[in-house]
Amino acid sequence: MVAWLRPRPGDWDPYLVTAGLGVLAEAREDSPEWPFEGKILARGTVQLLRLYERLAPVIGVREAVLAVLAATPMLVHPVTIDGTTLNGGTWILDRLRALFLVPPVEETDDAEASGDDQPAT
Repeated sequence: MVAWLRPRPGDWDPYLVTAGLGVLAEAREDSPEWPFEGKILARGTVQLLRLYERLAPVIGVREAVLAVLAATPMLVHPVTIDGTTLNGGTWILDRLRALFLVPPVEETDDAEASGDDQPAT
């Protein structure tokens, strides 16, 4: 997702990520249907928000958001949602991906492999 967003700075709002993380943290924390998984996901989103808060003053808002998006898959605590087990970071990243309507990972990987959509150097 970072590779897709980086060359398109005018096409996305970095504040959507922090707002999205805030919404996810609150929604999961209060979730009665996922008492355990909700707490794990809420804790992960709060960790990502803290990372952003530490980085933004130093490297800038846009770069801090990209760093948070790159770090999200590192949240590897497993959660089971609707009978499917996945990492918390994967679940969070899927929700954030919806904010940007980013193409699925397969399409992004295919474009990179073919040389399409590469940032100018």
